[in-house]
Amino acid sequence: MSAISVLGELNQRYLIVGSTAIQLHGFDWGQRDIDAWLDPTIPVDEWDALVNRVARHHQKIWNRGDDNGRGGIQHSTRIGCSPKLDLIHQIGKFQPSDFDAVFDRSLISELGNVAPLDVVLRMKLQANRGKDFRHFMKLIQMISNP
Repeated sequence: MSAISVLGELNQRYLIVGSTAIQLHGFDWGQRDIDAWLDPTIPVDEWDALVNRVARHHQKIWNRGDDNGRGGIQHSTRIGCSPKLDLIHQIGKFQPSDFDAVFDRSLISELGNVAPLDVVLRMKLQANRGKDFRHFMKLIQMISNP
């Protein structure tokens, strides 16, 4: 099953974020997986049940709240479809109450609603990971030197 099929089965609001969002905003960017911020205002038990339903027989590489093996806690579930799909519950310093405002400003794409570029940049910067900081700097450079 494809990630697009899984997204289509959600029947809940979500936002494409991360590298896929950058690509959907028109920047030439490598895409390895799809990150989707699934409405965090859904109660946690309903969120988990929804993710379990759409994942079905696909391997859930990690579950929300599992230790990721590097001492951190995952706030998402990775589904082993094609491409891999991360359904994210919590993103950095964003609060569940921030989701509505971001969703209202989102761009529509073939994958669903896409987080605005300024929000994607903020997510990358706040992730506090070297990879995301490099993505942030590369994107700033691409924006500054079209």
